[in-house]
Amino acid sequence: MATPITSFWFAIYKRLWAIGIKGVAHVSVEIASDGNFSLESTVASNGIFGTNDYGAPLAAGDFTAAHNPLFVILNASLNNPPASNLVPVPPGNAMWPVMPWPPSGPYPLWTGWNAGASPYKLIDRLQNWIEVDQKLDDTPKGTYLDFTSFVSQAPPAFPLKPNETVEILFVASFPQDNGVRPGSVPPNYWDTSLIFVTDQHGQDQGLPAFGAGQEYYIAAVIGNSGNGFSGSIFNNTTPTINVVCNAHVFSTFESPAVALPALSNLNPADTNPTYEQYYMQKMSRDVVGFRFNVDLVYAGLLNVMAGFTLAQLGGLTPDAWLKKVNAHACVKVLILSGELPNAYNNNGDPNAWPTDKTVSNNVESLPSVDRHIGQRNLAAFDSSVKGMKKVQWQDFMMSQAGTGTNALAVASALPPEAVRTLVAVPTAMYERYVAKGGSHRGFEQVKDVGSKPFPDAVILHQTAPGARLEIAEHGREPFFAMALGVELLKEVRPADIAMVHTAQDGRVVGGFTLRSPLKM
Repeated sequence: MATPITSFWFAIYKRLWAIGIKGVAHVSVEIASDGNFSLESTVASNGIFGTNDYGAPLAAGDFTAAHNPLFVILNASLNNPPASNLVPVPPGNAMWPVMPWPPSGPYPLWTGWNAGASPYKLIDRLQNWIEVDQKLDDTPKGTYLDFTSFVSQAPPAFPLKPNETVEILFVASFPQDNGVRPGSVPPNYWDTSLIFVTDQHGQDQGLPAFGAGQEYYIAAVIGNSGNGFSGSIFNNTTPTINVVCNAHVFSTFESPAVALPALSNLNPADTNPTYEQYYMQKMSRDVVGFRFNVDLVYAGLLNVMAGFTLAQLGGLTPDAWLKKVNAHACVKVLILSGELPNAYNNNGDPNAWPTDKTVSNNVESLPSVDRHIGQRNLAAFDSSVKGMKKVQWQDFMMSQAGTGTNALAVASALPPEAVRTLVAVPTAMYERYVAKGGSHRGFEQVKDVGSKPFPDAVILHQTAPGARLEIAEHGREPFFAMALGVELLKEVRPADIAMVHTAQDGRVVGGFTLRSPLKM
């Protein structure tokens, strides 16, 4: 199993950043007497990895904490600070200002995060990061995770009424999201959301195949498009911003899930799932992060699926079925709190899904109507594979959305003559919820397939473009396995394939996309 390490960016840097915000220093305003040092971002030229008026906070290639000025000036504020505001730092004992300078305090955040026993005090984690992790920089990196070109840029303003001052928090479901719901979010929001898988260097990994013993990060863009500040450190009236992330069995709408540990935990073994975003200024974006340890996620999903039957999983045990589908991520990010009561808490939508639950803290809410939740369901699809008996199967979990009949439809730009689209359903589930109502017009049962996704399966071939496979209400068995099969019959221009899940009222409640890595 991968050995987890404390995240520098999410756990260490973000705490230093919060202290700077609280002290109104070193973030958006540099203080000349402190060398114009900046904590605005880790990519700032005068930031942690750069050079300020005194020199470089980190000694290049030196992994001893006492040789790095950043550690020395922070540690000095906790341990016998000098009479003056200056302390000698290596390599030449140049005098640097102690930060934060105790007589200018108090600094409850700084002292609080450095209270208690080692080794999970903030200063201890900084030392460990330098000496053990060798200054591993896990700052989020990628098209929509990059601070300079995207995160630092304000989202479009939320259309507020005159004289309103409110926080409008949202998980970004598309690049220019500003939290307006409903009507603005693309119907395939699971494809467009700004939720990414990164490695321990913070680099976007695209669509990795998750393997045993591996560990990744889930990084999600959140925003505040209102004109009010939020976050517990701002003042006594602004609310705490808490965010969670669940890893689900690959699915369209809902499925068994486990909570991921927050990357803000100083103890890398801590399973606390709540990520606190310390501060969101008005008109801003930021990135929250969670730890995706493949082995622990697998064990957690196996535990919550313990009661699943062979009939639900097409003749497979939960362990055997999960081993076939755990190679792809299906995650939901949810903002639990951070707004004072206002007319927009539930987006002003009386028909928000589902209507019988509180939208703002419900993992079953839809990103299309609830700005507090985002969903990412993507799997890789090799569009270069073609020929008979080369069906590519993607298993997924079918779930009941609302009440009444649900439907599945396949959407793709691939020409019908170039692809055969198949859907597999466990025999017992097919007989109870598909065949019983004769609800599969546009699909025909077939036998001539080179492979099955699970042993006990009825295979249906889509015969009409846009056909909807209707699934009768199955609330008493809310989850069962299905699979989408794609067989390419000739060479075509690469294209994505999406499975779209709708509720009885026709509303899109979820789906997933098979993304072609060769798409032009």
